[in-house]
Amino acid sequence: MEGYSGYGIDLVERKIWKKYPSGVELKEEAIMPDTSQYDVDWILANHSDELTPWVPIIASRQKFRDAEVQDSEGNISTKKVGQRFFVLPCCEWDFDHKFQKKVADSKFQAYLKYIEKIGEYSGFKVESESLRIPSTRNKAILGRYKEIPESEEEAKAWEEKILSQQQQLLDESGYQKFEPKVRKSSSHRG
Repeated sequence: MEGYSGYGIDLVERKIWKKYPSGVELKEEAIMPDTSQYDVDWILANHSDELTPWVPIIASRQKFRDAEVQDSEGNISTKKVGQRFFVLPCCEWDFDHKFQKKVADSKFQAYLKYIEKIGEYSGFKVESESLRIPSTRNKAILGRYKEIPESEEEAKAWEEKILSQQQQLLDESGYQKFEPKVRKSSSHRG
């Protein structure tokens, strides 16, 4: 739809799926983020709950290719890109448990900064955008491109640094094991 090909994945089928045209591909399956890889240009995560902090990490796994990229001023250039991501956080989740950082200001603002940090540690130039949607949680976080070294040796060292930074985040969070959360209510079944 909207000129892009792709598919959607959710843990449970949503009521709204029946309203989409027959050509829209929607899959009911669990995503295991510590091993998942997808051969797509973008990972879009709206209200992705416990998957939210994983999205930049999953997107960082795809190898690079040349693509036209538009910057915030509308200029188009060719850059080496991997997967890109768009996250619209709602519920605050860490890698395998609820987000529990102690903060002086808003917990949600701290969570947004945390997701941005995960994106940066995953090698992305992170952007945030306030969306015009009827919600108080309208801040999207995007990773549209990475600046990667040109030489193969530098690129390998850069990738190792990214993996090390991601492992640091997992260790700091106390990550044990990801378990997909089965929804107990219909509140998320739009």
